[in-house]
Amino acid sequence: TCALRTEIALGQQSDSLQVLISKMQRGENDSIRALANLEFRQRFLDSLNSNNSFDKSFSDFKNISVVKSDDHTFKVYSWTYPNYSGDKYFYYGYIQIKPEKSDSVLTFPLSDSTSVILKPESEKLRADRWLGSVYYAVNKVKYKGVNYYVLLGWKGFNQQITKKVIEVCYIDKSELKFGFPLFKSGSVYRNRMIFSFNSQASMSLRFEKN
Repeated sequence: TCALRTEIALGQQSDSLQVLISKMQRGENDSIRALANLEFRQRFLDSLNSNNSFDKSFSDFKNISVVKSDDHTFKVYSWTYPNYSGDKYFYYGYIQIKPEKSDSVLTFPLSDSTSVILKPESEKLRADRWLGSVYYAVNKVKYKGVNYYVLLGWKGFNQQITKKVIEVCYIDKSELKFGFPLFKSGSVYRNRMIFSFNSQASMSLRFEKN
């Protein structure tokens, strides 16, 4: 009986969160969308702070991207919603990292700062100064004993332009950081790669196993 009650409660919570997701995506005005997103972020963070959240798939949430590294040490939740006129996107997310040989999980809220990042391919960023994207793939790379997570992301920009991003994320002295000079263009190393293209076109960006 106790297990059944817990299952029902979790189901009801999931349904109410999905209602908020729908409101932020299709609300009748910008205020409704923003308030729904704010409530969703707060309640979703409560879920992430609960026991065993790292092992939950959250696959029943529509329009919320959940990506986990193959070694089960890194997990990113990301989403976006457009304003009512459809000419601007807002990005939000959380990253969870489970250090090797540890049962603890670190959770970092992501704060989009796209509008104030002047040189997005060269700046090193943090969780509170993040180039907002919806991530759909992650690949772990180890370099000089440090784990780096290479992320592929989609970044709707406006009605004319869409972007895709290759981002690098890692932990440095317990702080989440973005950007690593992994990409060489000519004689210049970039901290991330950004590809812009017409919104009516499509672009494939994926990892090759080799």
